[in-house]
Amino acid sequence: MKQQTTERAKDVIIHAMDIHGGSAICQGENNFISKYYNAGPIGITVEGSNTLTRSLIIFGQGLNKSHPHISDIVTSLQENNQNDFSRHFYNIIKHTTRQFVKSTFVNITSISNKEDQLMNNTIMFSNVSNIISLMGGSLKREQVVSGLMADLFSQLYMGYSVLYNKKKYKLDQRLYSICLKEVNNEYRRTFIQLKEHIPSLLKIPIMMSCRTPSHNKITIDDMDYMSHVMWSNTKVKHYIEEQIYTQDNILGKIQGAMKENDISKKELLIKDIISVGEYK
Repeated sequence: MKQQTTERAKDVIIHAMDIHGGSAICQGENNFISKYYNAGPIGITVEGSNTLTRSLIIFGQGLNKSHPHISDIVTSLQENNQNDFSRHFYNIIKHTTRQFVKSTFVNITSISNKEDQLMNNTIMFSNVSNIISLMGGSLKREQVVSGLMADLFSQLYMGYSVLYNKKKYKLDQRLYSICLKEVNNEYRRTFIQLKEHIPSLLKIPIMMSCRTPSHNKITIDDMDYMSHVMWSNTKVKHYIEEQIYTQDNILGKIQGAMKENDISKKELLIKDIISVGEYK
């Protein structure tokens, strides 16, 4: 979650810098973005570098911890227990075959329901993980592959986080739907990238059992709705406003006009905004 949130925050800040133009690069009391821009790399590097986390830890350690049989088979090797190894090896073959068939079945048809897409993506990820594991030790060297697998893993977690928050906090249905659509779209884009980098021999079983997930269209209305979501949350709105310098500048005038709902002040405000001097 640390890797995901800090990387996403970096993208948000870069877009914010671009939107605010000169006000975002000129230092001074009116620049409320630069401190976040300067702090972004700290969050990405400190407390575990995101590069190492993504390439080595999320999928590498996550696979060992979450796979139902890999940990057991490693233990049997360490203890030189041939009987346990044979049993666990049989279990891993059975599990791999079952997930291959399951993934093939659920990906036969395209599905529009976002929750079903998330479930199918989970099954597909389990199947792809088994196939990718056949790379053995080379998986550690091929960090592009392990990094993309980590992205898929993280995006599934993000999807289930949205699902959990909907049930626990009763998220607005439209907000929930848009978030889940975008997380599923991220999974789709990452999966397309992964197919370009996996070894040729492994592409065959993956192509046989996995279809590229459907793209979910995010409409202009969806984007407009999302752009207003944070302002409907009073706590978030007040927190953001507390970080912004609004004394004797155009932001203060906008804030004052909106609060007082004074038509004459709003008309003067419009004249201020379109005047070249005030705009600069």
